[in-house]
Amino acid sequence: MSDDRMREDQPGTSGTAAARAATRAWVAAAATRLGVTEATVRRWIRSGRLNPSCREVYGSVFPYLDRELSAEQRAAVERHIAGCPGCEEHFAFDGAVLRFVRQRAPRPLMQTDLQERLLARFKGRSSPGSEGSD
Repeated sequence: MSDDRMREDQPGTSGTAAARAATRAWVAAAATRLGVTEATVRRWIRSGRLNPSCREVYGSVFPYLDRELSAEQRAAVERHIAGCPGCEEHFAFDGAVLRFVRQRAPRPLMQTDLQERLLARFKGRSSPGSEGSD
């Protein structure tokens, strides 16, 4: 199948110059994000392994992994991932990175609400040693 025919088959695209430019930009961004060449991304598109509708799904990676999506949004992302090996790999990688960071990130020493109450209480007080230090 030719690249022009492939683009016509993709959702949300047309044969216009603007659509071709948008597709080229999407391919370049996807290649960078996935750490592969643009030729690889184009091959994945032709094989059905990746498609430009992935753009919307990529925007949901971290809200999905952080469980910030509604049940309906989460189900839509999961349906897409189930049918798109490229996105499945992308989500698996980002999930692994997120787990790694969470395991090694320093935990706050106190709860946020306690910290805010203490800061509010001490706001406006002078720092220790600042009185009578002329």
